[in-house]
Amino acid sequence: MAKKLLIVESPTKAKTITKILGKDFSVLSTFGHIKDMPVSSLGVDVQDNFKPVFILNRNKMKHVTKIKEAAKKADSVYIATDPDREGEAIAQHISEEIPSGKIVKRLLFYEITPKAITEAIDKPGDIDQQKVDSQNARRVLDRLVGYKISPLLWRRIKNGLSAGRVQTVALRLICEREDERRKFVSEEYWDITFVLSKDKSKVTASLWKKGGRRIKIENEKTAKKLIEEVKSGKITVLDLSSQEKRIKPKPPYTTSTLQQDAVTKLGYSASRTMRIAQGLFEGVDIEDETKGLITYMRTDSVRVSPDAVSRARDYLSEKGHKDVIPEKPKSYSDSKKNVQSAHEAVRPTDVFITPESLKGKLEKDAFNLYELIWKRFLASQCKDAVEKISVITFSAGEDIELRASKTGTVFEGYKIFYDGGKEEGKDGKLPALKKGDEMKIISEKAEQHFTQPPARFTEASLIKKLDENGIGRPSTYAPIISILSERGYVSKANKSLSPTRLGEIVLKYLVTSFPDIFNENFTSLMEKKLDEIEQGKSKREEVLLQFYKPFGERMEIVGKEKKEIEIPEEEKICPLCGKKMTIKSGRFGSFLGCSDYPKCKGKKDIFSENGEESETQTQCVKCGAKMLSVSGRYGRYLKCSKYPECDYTAPFYIGVECPYEGCLGKIAEKRSQKGKVYWSCDKCKKLFWTKPVKDICPDCGSVALLEKKTKKGIMLTCPVCGKVKSAEEKTGETE
Repeated sequence: MAKKLLIVESPTKAKTITKILGKDFSVLSTFGHIKDMPVSSLGVDVQDNFKPVFILNRNKMKHVTKIKEAAKKADSVYIATDPDREGEAIAQHISEEIPSGKIVKRLLFYEITPKAITEAIDKPGDIDQQKVDSQNARRVLDRLVGYKISPLLWRRIKNGLSAGRVQTVALRLICEREDERRKFVSEEYWDITFVLSKDKSKVTASLWKKGGRRIKIENEKTAKKLIEEVKSGKITVLDLSSQEKRIKPKPPYTTSTLQQDAVTKLGYSASRTMRIAQGLFEGVDIEDETKGLITYMRTDSVRVSPDAVSRARDYLSEKGHKDVIPEKPKSYSDSKKNVQSAHEAVRPTDVFITPESLKGKLEKDAFNLYELIWKRFLASQCKDAVEKISVITFSAGEDIELRASKTGTVFEGYKIFYDGGKEEGKDGKLPALKKGDEMKIISEKAEQHFTQPPARFTEASLIKKLDENGIGRPSTYAPIISILSERGYVSKANKSLSPTRLGEIVLKYLVTSFPDIFNENFTSLMEKKLDEIEQGKSKREEVLLQFYKPFGERMEIVGKEKKEIEIPEEEKICPLCGKKMTIKSGRFGSFLGCSDYPKCKGKKDIFSENGEESETQTQCVKCGAKMLSVSGRYGRYLKCSKYPECDYTAPFYIGVECPYEGCLGKIAEKRSQKGKVYWSCDKCKKLFWTKPVKDICPDCGSVALLEKKTKKGIMLTCPVCGKVKSAEEKTGETE
């Protein structure tokens, strides 16, 4: 008897579905894309309505042959690739290889569960040509930009570089933020607090207002003057107030918010998060059973099915949490236009599969991400949390006011699952005072601060920015960040993304040459146009023609330009002789060479972090000349100033010894292939992804601690015993 054939793109998904459908179905996998655009040519017929050229991947021939043979014998053929534009395009490519005469139906699985699969098979559909057109339009746009502009970068700057319609805009955001930081002028300000008492009651109050206006304390002189004014006056309770504040739970995850939380809460990169989520969606082996644990992870919708909401309420009731079940089920609406409404938010396929039940059955990364998704979803179906804010205002003399406030939890609500709930009644209590009570000053404290420049983007904040501005799609955020790192355009240290010298030079060239393409508004507009193609509101050919006409004209102009890459004057000074340097071309691209060559062999890498090679006090062990600090592809290193006559190089040591007992090694700074800075011992080869600093651990005597910036300030952790302390507790000197 002929079987029904079901085709998916992932072998893991095929395995999970096979166990669900049983013997009536043959489930085969394509092992990813079976067709792609050619690598060696543009792959777009510009003259024929921008028709994309797709060729069969040779590595997938055996899988395609197997599918063809199975299709000949099958009485029904179904394609169940991922339920998004890319999945639709893959489905189209598969259908083109199915023998003629066979009717091919499209199935959409938003979760890999028996119920979802049965419902999809009962209501099969057709391949959505509008989705295919939208995806093909995206591929053509990206091809035109990448394959037309990248060669300009190779010719003008360096081989191996690339430009991208969306990646370049993301790079622009990072570079512009860095520019803001450089131009930022820090301002001094002070905070003043007083510890007040009445009988046995104590409270800490801050200097708040003077003459009815919020006080801005700009320097130490003003701070001291205000302290004296407060101390010379009588301090009494002016007012007491309290109010309750309701805090709503956040909606379930979208792709963007999941990636953001995974970065901040788990320390996972966007690409790592999506890789783990893909596995949770496609199916995980648990006690001889394969289960899809979450819904489809590429979505920009916060919608949740009524059945999932009902299951969440049942879970809360059965597990003794009736007090947090709202009278009416919580619902969330998508705030952005053009959301793919057929998708749900990222949620567990069955809320009764708790994280606790999966302990020891999932790998650590998968468990952590599932727990995050599970808690966020369950919290989204709980009552609001309620907090009480209590405030006491004090008068100090005629026109100065002090203020003390505390926040306490009245009702935990959703926080019992997400964001770390507090016990009811804990904290938030101020002393039982009344109007007119006179207070005594026990102590005062004045703290100096300085305004800080805008923070560099992290993966989380960059994804949030891209999402808010409609740049890219849920499926593109992770690849964008990976490409920027792999190309050497950005580096990553302490989770922050900063542009490299190469990244800034590439961006300046691209933005100057193509100002109308590499900006937020244009990129966001193109995303809207792609959505309109999917919705049938615009035609693929019209959208591509509107883009290509001005783009082609600009390409002709830029292609003829031979202007020199702009390098700041201070970077054009030879580090060896002080004469001017000029841009030269070599087999690996452009570099700065001394104008007095061959007398002087001075050379600089114009793509390094600083754009320069700085002289150090270290001497070359081979010839005795000074060593230069150089930024290379894999981080900073030292090289002899007499290069190329002397080719000696050495690691860039940071002046910190290895903290591990018995190891006499020194720690050097390095950079991974993806641009992330790390540190390594030259003896035991131990890696540190957090910067080691010279300091002594008070518990075990380790000679180095790991320095990490947190919201609470700089924290120092011992890599040997795990002892944690704040920077204020430091006993040694930081390098």
